[in-house]
Amino acid sequence: MAAVSTTVTHDEAYYFEDGSCVLKVENYLFNLHRSTLRRHSGFFRDMFAIPQEKLDDRGNTEGSSDDHPIVCSDSAEAFRAWCWVLYAGFNELKVAKEDENFTEKEYTHIAALSHKYGCDAIEKWARELLDAKLDQSESVPGGSKNIRKATLKYIVRTSMQCGWSHTQKTSETLLLDLTGRTAAGLREMLTFADSVSSSRLRARAYYAFLQSVNWQLSPAPGPKTGVLKLASEESISQSWWDPWYSLSDAEKITLYRGFHGLSRLQNQLRAIPHTTNGDSNCRCRSNWGHPSLQSMWDRVGKDLVHCIGPKEFLLVVPPSCDISSTEMATLTVIHDETYYFEDGSCVLKVENYLFNLHRSILRRHSGFFHDMFAIPQETLDDRGSVEGSSDEHPIVCNDTVGAFRAWCWVLYAGFNELEIAKQGHNFYEEQYTHIAALSHKYACDAIEKWARELLDAKLDQAASSPSSIKKRTLKYIVRTSMKCGWLSTQKASEKLLLDFTGGTAADLSEMLKFADSLSNPQQVKARAYYAFLDSIDWQLCPAAATSGRGLNLASEDITSQSWWDPWDALTDAGKITLYRGFHGLTCLQSQLQGLPQFNGGGICRCNRVWASNTWSIRERRARECDHYKGPKEFLVEMKNTMNGYPDCSGDDECPLVQLSKDIEEFLEKFDERLVKFFQT
Repeated sequence: MAAVSTTVTHDEAYYFEDGSCVLKVENYLFNLHRSTLRRHSGFFRDMFAIPQEKLDDRGNTEGSSDDHPIVCSDSAEAFRAWCWVLYAGFNELKVAKEDENFTEKEYTHIAALSHKYGCDAIEKWARELLDAKLDQSESVPGGSKNIRKATLKYIVRTSMQCGWSHTQKTSETLLLDLTGRTAAGLREMLTFADSVSSSRLRARAYYAFLQSVNWQLSPAPGPKTGVLKLASEESISQSWWDPWYSLSDAEKITLYRGFHGLSRLQNQLRAIPHTTNGDSNCRCRSNWGHPSLQSMWDRVGKDLVHCIGPKEFLLVVPPSCDISSTEMATLTVIHDETYYFEDGSCVLKVENYLFNLHRSILRRHSGFFHDMFAIPQETLDDRGSVEGSSDEHPIVCNDTVGAFRAWCWVLYAGFNELEIAKQGHNFYEEQYTHIAALSHKYACDAIEKWARELLDAKLDQAASSPSSIKKRTLKYIVRTSMKCGWLSTQKASEKLLLDFTGGTAADLSEMLKFADSLSNPQQVKARAYYAFLDSIDWQLCPAAATSGRGLNLASEDITSQSWWDPWDALTDAGKITLYRGFHGLTCLQSQLQGLPQFNGGGICRCNRVWASNTWSIRERRARECDHYKGPKEFLVEMKNTMNGYPDCSGDDECPLVQLSKDIEEFLEKFDERLVKFFQT
């Protein structure tokens, strides 16, 4: 047997001649710089701060020479990856996000050693990239096959040691995808789980195996053709009749025990659950006994046979609140817990809830109900009942329960008391919109004004952080504002919503679809197109490649539309509209940057001074610095400049005064004129 070489050699890449710290990793010596280690690593920073013990007469200390290296119990491969990240510079490593040559294993090396040596920033960076790669593989069917099984095992083991719960869970899922339908694959997974002392991974391996065999532990029926040869030895071989032959007896017992228990759980789940009596705000829980709701669960339990495991079954059960309008009409009507007052005098039905409010409260705040109650009511039965007098004859309101509760709250809290809600953190944009919308509908002018002021203030505050409001809420505010004629609210909410329109065609496509759902879609569409062009810096041509990697004509499908068409998510009509508007607005931009021509020069001194100074300076700045993205931004800059220009005694015939008025008028109607550039 050949002897194993123990020769220690210098690492080719990371043994620097001017290094000041020698480290031994396996049979390689690395000579790094103490300043670099101290800057990035908390471990080495603390180590170097401690006085070092002299190891010989020459005063050598640990790490000062090849004879006295600091010994690191790492693999040379992992240590090289870590050295790379140290010397590449943390900020420069951002470009590695798009580098396909970086593998999951390398990111794991970097993150693991950064965790070990206290490089928190680098560990976080490497983990984010590792998780992104794993999440991407998990989202693609069969994506686990793109990663070697040995690499996934290494990531799982490292994640457990470092406490990376998300990374561990994702890598375990990908590893379990490779288990396959054989008992040998399960056996391999169980052996690995034992090596990392993870009972949870063992349980997940059993579950994944049952999932892969469609929860069928019984042997499948034999083929229709062919006759079983009883004389053949294969008919009595254990490998023939026992498909789990490679598992130990203990593992078989565990498998069957888990299969029995989970199958029983599955059967229990398929049965329609019984809930407690209706003590919840959710209408579905209170009305669970209705057949239309129970049938939802029953259909999943009986018809969806592809729900082969209890976990998968629960994932596809439809939400209990997803009730169609036809089913809703037949549900049991119940009293609202908060706003069905025992001494109320006006019963209103909203969805399947009854509200019993006081006519005096409604009459005082609402012009709609004030006029309604002033009209003599028609009797509806022999007892003299009128609309709103009882549960059997409620006033039906076509509102949502959530919005109506918010409106009831503002009625009974008292308008003056609601001033304290201006600083309240429990009030959100959606609630203010509910209140303002129903106040507009029911003619509560004072409350509508109050709610709108707070809503507008919230929207103005959110302008500095658009992501603080959900996109769904902004769409609701835009739609409601258009219905109620709140121009300022509509404009502010539209602007925040357009901030979500990033530099992708998918974002623009979503905005265009939302605009189509509105009563007046053209202006919203035009602003969406404009915001999209603004987000991509008015550059419809593809940017030059910056990765440093040339085009591989042999492997890349350049005929694929997704390769050469970045706006593939848009329809053909949408693309034509986008390019037409881009061309028109670019022409307008070029025209605006030219120096205006004034008729009748010499009317006043402003003409001469303006032509030679201000406009020419701004025009040159626009051309040379590309300071203005679009024509609107250019005109805003011109307006700000002219506002600060000395007045020429207010002569209306002064061309400067007239130009200022023209710019202001153009900006006021800019959004209206924008529609013409993006007409479909």
